[in-house]
Amino acid sequence: MNKRKTSRQKYLTEDEYKRLLGVIRNERDYVLFFLCGNLGLRVGELVRLRVSDIMKDEKGFYLKIPTLKRGGVKGKVKGTIQRGELPKAYEDIPLSSDLASIREILSKYISKYKIKDWIFPYKGLHLPEYTVARYFKSYARKVGLDPRYSIHSLRHFKGFYTYKMKTDLRAVQILLRHRNIRTTTIYADADLDSKRRIVEGLELFR
Repeated sequence: MNKRKTSRQKYLTEDEYKRLLGVIRNERDYVLFFLCGNLGLRVGELVRLRVSDIMKDEKGFYLKIPTLKRGGVKGKVKGTIQRGELPKAYEDIPLSSDLASIREILSKYISKYKIKDWIFPYKGLHLPEYTVARYFKSYARKVGLDPRYSIHSLRHFKGFYTYKMKTDLRAVQILLRHRNIRTTTIYADADLDSKRRIVEGLELFR
């Protein structure tokens, strides 16, 4: 029986994400979408990553994520951040435990291509956001994914997958760096399998 997507399901399934990564032969593009889906990064954060954002303290490695929040009203973006412009705020994501392989993949990629500054360089700066979005659409078409998917669907994939595994909205909020928990509540829109787990063992009253 085929599963139909609801109008709200604009995120990749685990199988679709694996299929997407499986067709990418360009190493830079693989690292791009591997980071995007596994860390739930916004595309503007992704392209602005620099080698200097890979940090280490006494507890291990972590990644400084450049956030596009520029101190507007209630944390909203104030103005448009330009290509090559660095945000003033950063948020940290630990690269230990199950995320250690991310650091290993990054380190190998950086070393192989002798990258010194922008992790995804392009003509002296970083890759433009619209270019990454176009790459995603191209790979998505190649594996026959839902045409409604966009590069931001990878961030939603991480949110829904994390909620499925943790059933904890606060954990998803921290991971995706949402300022307001109300933004995170969309990930509680459980799929059929999640609902099956919820109803298992419930007593019926007659």
